Amino acid sequence: MGGEPPEIKASAAFFTTPALIGAFISAFWGFRYVLFGRKLGTTNPDVRPKPKAAIRIVRLGLVISLVGMALAIMGAESIVARFLSKALDQGFFALGAGGTVPNIITAGDILAVFSAINAIFAHFIGLCVSLWLQYVVNR
Repeated sequence: MGGEPPEIKASAAFFTTPALIGAFISAFWGFRYVLFGRKLGTTNPDVRPKPKAAIRIVRLGLVISLVGMALAIMGAESIVARFLSKALDQGFFALGAGGTVPNIITAGDILAVFSAINAIFAHFIGLCVSLWLQYVVNR
């Protein structure tokens, strides 16, 4: 009963940390959509951006969301692999025999899965908004 392999724990942090940072960048990019939309609504041709600039901004938002979602999915898979390692290390009859299990899955572990799923959901929403904006711009 040695515990989880350190490479599984490191890979989970390696993927989920950039995914959460990407979620913040995606939220910032969403506010940029609002500012860009206000510029598009003006009648002044000097302030109004070109259509190619709108397409470029929407595509960059798509890339941010896709990369963030991919990292979040890989991080969630690493976290689930870590839980599988803990579950297999517990043994089948360890709790019934009255023994203590050092690698029991705790609420903090479930919180890690919940945060990874929330990061995936945040990137999914950003991806949907970017795809809708691309549809509107290309119409």
